[in-house]
Amino acid sequence: RVYISGSIDGHDSHEAMTPLVVLLHGGGYSGLTFGPFAQEIQELCDCNLIAIDCRGHGNTVTDNDEDLSVQTLTNDVFNVITSLYPIDAIPPLVLMGHSMGGAIAVHCCATLHELMPRIVGLIVVDVVEGTALDALHSMQSFLRSRPSSFPTLENAIEWCVRSGQTRNVEAARLSMPGQLKNIRTNLTATSELESDDSHAESAQKAAQESAQTHGFAINQSLREVDEEEDDMDEEGNGSSPVFKKPDANGYTWRTNLFRSEPYWNQWFADLSNQFLECGADAKLLLLAG
Repeated sequence: RVYISGSIDGHDSHEAMTPLVVLLHGGGYSGLTFGPFAQEIQELCDCNLIAIDCRGHGNTVTDNDEDLSVQTLTNDVFNVITSLYPIDAIPPLVLMGHSMGGAIAVHCCATLHELMPRIVGLIVVDVVEGTALDALHSMQSFLRSRPSSFPTLENAIEWCVRSGQTRNVEAARLSMPGQLKNIRTNLTATSELESDDSHAESAQKAAQESAQTHGFAINQSLREVDEEEDDMDEEGNGSSPVFKKPDANGYTWRTNLFRSEPYWNQWFADLSNQFLECGADAKLLLLAG
């Protein structure tokens, strides 16, 4: 699953010069986490954005969702980009990732030599090798402290804000459905966003015709499950999702992060050296606090 903000056309000469920001989320999150950022950044500069649901997260389905190794996730990023663009027509790339996604962005920059001539920027959000490795000791406790399930999506959104996962209510409303799945159906909560057929069709058309769509549109060419939750109004503008009545069994986490523990160390080991040595034209490290 790939969410798109802007225009993705590998044969557009203007687009070939317009930077593409590749957004990689942290462990347990999804591409929708970057929704508010996508809208803000496109009001400030001329760029296109894609946000990827990494394997085992959101609405991406693979033959091995539990393989979250650095090499596999790095190869996934390469395969998505080269599915969207011919290798000789990839626009200037800015790789931006949070936590696990930040580590993957660094590994992409350090090891994907086919992309290196096009990588003009690297942005790492809230992850540094030393503190990340130290924090792994308390990760199990943190995961156990989270609620194991929520009776409704609204309860999950409220928990997200009250627990400090985010202080932005709109960000919580947009990102939580991609982190949860319905306990009864095993489908992600994003599949329950209400949208009648005419609304979805007009929203899809507006998104395809707009070169500067606010919020994310869904890239149909990379669909792997049925997707009808385009959160766009009829003019193609972002809007808050409206939810159907929840099933009685409630919702639990889409990604079992306990099972990702074998990969935690390799995500962050040697991250500092790779960040400093990789050849991106510009690098930015953003740290909370």
